[in-house]
Amino acid sequence: MKLEFRELERRLNAGLGEDETLELKPQLFENKKGFKNDILKGVVALANARGGHLVIGVEQEKGNWVISSTNYDEEHVRNWLSQIVYEYVEPDNLPFKVYPIISTEKNLKCVVIEVEESKERYFAIRYWTRRSKKDTSYYLPLRFSESSRFLDFQSFFRNIISNLATGLSVGSKELPFSGYTFTEGREFDLGKFKLRIAELKEIKHIGDPKTESMIRTELRDSLPNLPQNDLEPWTNNLRNATLELVDLLTKEFKTANEPLEKIILRMLNHIAYRADETTLERIKHNFLDKLERVYTDPKAKKSSDLIRLLQILHYNQPDYIKKMIKDAIERWSETEFGNIYNDIDVDKYLGKDDKRLKELRSFILKRQAIAGKSKDMQKVARLEKLYVWIRSK
Repeated sequence: MKLEFRELERRLNAGLGEDETLELKPQLFENKKGFKNDILKGVVALANARGGHLVIGVEQEKGNWVISSTNYDEEHVRNWLSQIVYEYVEPDNLPFKVYPIISTEKNLKCVVIEVEESKERYFAIRYWTRRSKKDTSYYLPLRFSESSRFLDFQSFFRNIISNLATGLSVGSKELPFSGYTFTEGREFDLGKFKLRIAELKEIKHIGDPKTESMIRTELRDSLPNLPQNDLEPWTNNLRNATLELVDLLTKEFKTANEPLEKIILRMLNHIAYRADETTLERIKHNFLDKLERVYTDPKAKKSSDLIRLLQILHYNQPDYIKKMIKDAIERWSETEFGNIYNDIDVDKYLGKDDKRLKELRSFILKRQAIAGKSKDMQKVARLEKLYVWIRSK
């Protein structure tokens, strides 16, 4: 059903915000690609649930949703979304349409992405684009109450089977991706994994940079297919092979240039996300101090992989995430903040603790008031972004 401007305005004036069928965003976040893009995540999540509307041109001010308007042209939004859906979403034919809603009286405009419920299949977001020849993993966005969240493919089935995916009717849909086969399998070949590790160790002694780079790339691209320990407990053979790779990466990291450092961080992220306790402790022992030095070095560039990995290694310290939020406000460069602030796992810090959510919102609002008085508009802008983002949690 088409959403009208007056209907949206009445809803917001009544103090109502997002729900299972409505998501509100201030902009497209075009600098974010694939599963990192909140618009794509929201659109796919709506299709996988009950359908609904994603509205661009609405943001939060002092805890209230307001229509801030947008300069986006609906044709630009349609073309941009069509392209990113084509590159990252499988299977094909995600059902959506784009149209503007306008108040000529108030000179306000929003762009609506209307998403139909997909009754026959679920949609997934690829880690790599269709054009990539690399093995890819898949992410399943689902709409839970007022937020869109990711489940990986295995967790998706676990949640459906255990009836934890609230609002999804299993009986109304066939198996996910009905009649569709992933272009890349998810099987992890332990034999090839161990062989590549042995080859990488051997080639380093020979001194063939081109072949060494090729083998390391093959290793890196195989890691998204590692089984997740909480779903498929790691065997001793898999653990020992992975620990051997972690130790090898530890030696490489000591003398790594920037491109190699980025590759190592990406590899460690893939491993840590899926690892068992023993492997996580090894990564923590070998890398945590080094990563903290990189993180606190004002001259070093902070990356998404660094931010995510540090949070994984501090998995039992939710207050570390609060510290990272403060760092994002006070210490990160403008480029770093714009690129990686939404890699902070706020959901992990908040959990189901309403008190923490209230304290965090209050902290940001107070800092925003102080920054406004001192006319630090850059900090004000950061705090506004953080507040809108955290308010949606």
